[in-house]
Amino acid sequence: MDPRPELTTDPSADPPADPHADPRLDPHADLTDGSVPTLGPRRLDPPAAASLLRLAARVERDLLAAGLNAKPYEVTPSSLAGVEVEVDAFDDAVGGVWLHWRTHPSVGPESPHSTSVRVVMAEALVRTLTALGYLAEHGDDSLRPYAVRVASGPEE
Repeated sequence: MDPRPELTTDPSADPPADPHADPRLDPHADLTDGSVPTLGPRRLDPPAAASLLRLAARVERDLLAAGLNAKPYEVTPSSLAGVEVEVDAFDDAVGGVWLHWRTHPSVGPESPHSTSVRVVMAEALVRTLTALGYLAEHGDDSLRPYAVRVASGPEE
């Protein structure tokens, strides 16, 4: 007689599901109610996303008033140097308003000058925003090197 346990593909033989687990992640969950399983971060609800967009617009306006070229974030870099304001409208740890310093295309992204300028400008952005009443910090998101995260703005 073989001492190994018999293997089965019968789902009813699976161990019972954790009662505290998210039912949307259970492969045997009943989704006939129209729900859709969700993995990863979800988009913020419209009021929260609108709040981030308002914060981003205020940051852009105030940086322009302080003398810095600021514009909405573009995936494809433009020919304009300055601050790009990104809104990450997801409910994960790196969602929020992010600032990226873009050098002119004549200074290639691999140039040591580009890296040095981005490091110095990140510090300048944190200090400028702090002086304007914002809560801003150097980001720790590995996908956004040298970016600045804006947590909140000044009271209106």
